[in-house]
Amino acid sequence: MAEWPDYFTGILAGSPGRSYAVRTDGAAWRLRGGPGLFTVDHGADDAADVIVSGPPTPVLRWLWGRERTGEPSGVTVEGAPEAIEELRRCIVTSTQ
Repeated sequence: MAEWPDYFTGILAGSPGRSYAVRTDGAAWRLRGGPGLFTVDHGADDAADVIVSGPPTPVLRWLWGRERTGEPSGVTVEGAPEAIEELRRCIVTSTQ
């Protein structure tokens, strides 16, 4: 398991604490975030607040914010809009 509690302090300070799942063909990761918490571990989480799934390349494009406009991506994103937005803010912070 990897942990980065301090890296996301500003983004997650007001978070109620959420879990995220990212799934591709043959691989899955669990992410947990909240005040003072951000972890990534291998494995699926069917009860996650946000589930991102699809073929590997489109999921990677979604995670990096590089979806191709006007083309079907094959990525499914399930969850409350505010939880999805929190995940996106964490991704932007970690990839800048």
